[in-house]
Amino acid sequence: MKPFLAALAAVPLLTTSFASADTLAGTKWRPLNYSAQSTTGNLAIDENHLIFSDREHLPISAVGDRTSSIYKFTEAASLRFTGGRTFCANGVNTGYLQINLRKIEDQETLELLVFRGPKPPDPAEASETQRDLCSTYLYVR
Repeated sequence: MKPFLAALAAVPLLTTSFASADTLAGTKWRPLNYSAQSTTGNLAIDENHLIFSDREHLPISAVGDRTSSIYKFTEAASLRFTGGRTFCANGVNTGYLQINLRKIEDQETLELLVFRGPKPPDPAEASETQRDLCSTYLYVR
């Protein structure tokens, strides 16, 4: 087997679905990647806020109907994370989030994609190709 195909075969089973804050309200998540560990810490979700472990609240509102996975956020500049870290980038106060649920092997994970700019992201486009992506946070239950 060629090295590339062997490496591809070793990738864990991955499935992705979009998630709305309505369906995730009341859930709690632990940081999985370095960005989430070093910046936000634990995450709790309610219908109108993301709540980070150090009790920082980020207001969110659905773009479109309440089953949307795209949310507008405001007041990001007021978040105070350890070490002066920012949610998106210095000076970014508003932007958009895309919330994805992923199953990696048998573990449910939440992917929080953060976008700056005046336009919401296109969920049909790969996140890594979207110019305004500024942070990716991963969490596990």
